[in-house]
Amino acid sequence: VLKSDGSGGTSWVDQNTVDSTKMPLAGGTFTGSVTFEDAINENVYAITDSNSVTLDPDNGTIQTWTLGANRTASDSLSAGQSMLLVVTAGAYQLTFPTTTWAGGTAPTLSTSKPTAIEFWKIGTTLYGANVGDLG
Repeated sequence: VLKSDGSGGTSWVDQNTVDSTKMPLAGGTFTGSVTFEDAINENVYAITDSNSVTLDPDNGTIQTWTLGANRTASDSLSAGQSMLLVVTAGAYQLTFPTTTWAGGTAPTLSTSKPTAIEFWKIGTTLYGANVGDLG
């Protein structure tokens, strides 16, 4: 393709050439300060209910889970990752992964409202905090 340098100069380049001055559509790493001047919008990921679910922020940092029975969660968060989990428990219980809880104990899930829980990992330690019952 014919590429313009924005100053009147043009050159022929392979269409698959990676421009090191641009972020790719998938992947990539920002190495300097980044300023966002508008909202960052994200899809809310609905976890498919099953006996054991791995909490994975790569699915999205806001996730919902409606329990269909007593369930167990494990985590695959890496250091520096966080996620918000909104659990609709009903009459069921959720066994959390090994977590250091703000306040010292895991939250008691509401039987009538969704419960929001924030998870984050520092080093190898998973931390959790009960944001509260919603609604």
